[in-house]
Amino acid sequence: KMDSSSYSIEVTPVTCASPAMATRPIVAISCLSNSHVTVIFGPCTDKEGDSQEAIQARRRKRLHHMSLLCVWHLSDPKKPRYTLACHAQPKCAQLCFTQSGAVVVAGGVDGSLSLWDPE
Repeated sequence: KMDSSSYSIEVTPVTCASPAMATRPIVAISCLSNSHVTVIFGPCTDKEGDSQEAIQARRRKRLHHMSLLCVWHLSDPKKPRYTLACHAQPKCAQLCFTQSGAVVVAGGVDGSLSLWDPE
């Protein structure tokens, strides 16, 4: 039997207070490495109580129809380190480190593959 008092769980709240993410559903969350977490937000949805003008204004914006991939470094959880826009809805994502820097790779539900150089 293990002594449960020898374990500790640290919780680091991640903030996504950006208005660009306020009306987006979270599609997936994954740990990209020991220090990075990614959250995939789907396209915007309408909020209950929004005026028709606000909904129409949001729908006219190109970003409204795109998914967002946000990557947080756990040492600074107050804002995403990278925010990447994607035409296809990502199903999964991975942060890869190469000799020349970092690359974010995402696979879309439509079978597409997206690559970003976040720097």
